Amino acid sequence: MAGIFREPILFASLLGLASFAVSANALPSILTTAARDLNFPVTLLGTVVTAQFMAYAVFTLLGGWLVDRFRIPEMALVLVGLSLISLALFLVPRSGPIMTFYLWAAVLGGGGGLIESLSSVIISDFDTPGSSRLLNLSQFFYCLGAVLAPQIAAYVLRLGFTWYSAFSAFGISTAAIAACYACAWWMQSRRQRSCDVLPPQPPEREQKTFVFSRAQVTVIAMVMFLYVLAEGSMVTWTVALFEIERGLSASEAAQYLSLFWTGMLVTRASAAFLPLRLSYRTNIMSGFSLFLAGLVFLMISPNPLLAGVSVFLVGAGAGPVWATVVNMTRQSTHEARSVATIVAAGSLGVVVAPSLTGQLIEMWGFSAMLLFVCAVVTLALLTAAGVLSGTAAARNQPLLTEQEP
Repeated sequence: MAGIFREPILFASLLGLASFAVSANALPSILTTAARDLNFPVTLLGTVVTAQFMAYAVFTLLGGWLVDRFRIPEMALVLVGLSLISLALFLVPRSGPIMTFYLWAAVLGGGGGLIESLSSVIISDFDTPGSSRLLNLSQFFYCLGAVLAPQIAAYVLRLGFTWYSAFSAFGISTAAIAACYACAWWMQSRRQRSCDVLPPQPPEREQKTFVFSRAQVTVIAMVMFLYVLAEGSMVTWTVALFEIERGLSASEAAQYLSLFWTGMLVTRASAAFLPLRLSYRTNIMSGFSLFLAGLVFLMISPNPLLAGVSVFLVGAGAGPVWATVVNMTRQSTHEARSVATIVAAGSLGVVVAPSLTGQLIEMWGFSAMLLFVCAVVTLALLTAAGVLSGTAAARNQPLLTEQEP
């Protein structure tokens, strides 16, 4: 792990993911304040977030296609993504029709789609064959950005500045990271030219051993969609669940969402730093199982302390799934577009989750929402078990391993 500081582009990619996380959580963190200042209904401004992640999905697929079709370097497109979100954060609309905000959100989301998908490809290629530790570390950086964004926004508002001043602060930090990324790319290219060193390549052994078909990639994309649908539902409604359903204050309810992110940070950090000898299948299945167990405990736990433990378990179970699925796909197909397909499928879960589960809550309450998320996680668990067991059995091979023996 200490080697990340000796690889400039690797460390810059980790920072880039943190910057993307800030941009993805910038608008939700000040949604009500911005809606009040702009005289928009908060639900209308909330649809801007949907537009952001629809553009994210489109640019994710576009980036993977450009890399595989025209051999455009992943690093070039990540730098484009960082530049786009930096520009968008500086130029956030302060008035005007809602269509202006949709166009702005499309630029912000498009830049994020290029950053997350192609940074994941770059980081995965640096990792030890069969390991997802570095990609889990990258998601740890993402979580840090997701946690910091609302904290920075709240601090800026407490100081008496306008809501768009927070976006300017985010834009400055993203521009700085973009500059660092450009320098890291230049340093990496110069070192490769001077030492005649090729960039990281997927090992030939992995190319021959673990190859997913197009059909299997499609099924894995469905697993990713279901996972993000479940995660997005919990992130969207955990605070409301404890505030409205269980009668806690807003500040107390917010602590439960912090427990969710804490659980995710713990398992992502553990997967990144501990030399766990787990198969990809075991990592994914155990994550979904812990996610499901936490949901069940949450539904039957009236005690606030036990409910907090349950939310922590939900976050802990969710922690390693995304990175493991993406890294498994990269090392099993060696295509940027396959990774892009998986990441884009997950982004559609973000688009669908708030409105779909919001309708469930409106019609039948929070219990229906939790039951729905349980069903989604169960379906993801069974689908993942089927596609991964079938892959191993079809080739009479051992399961994909995190580490060589």
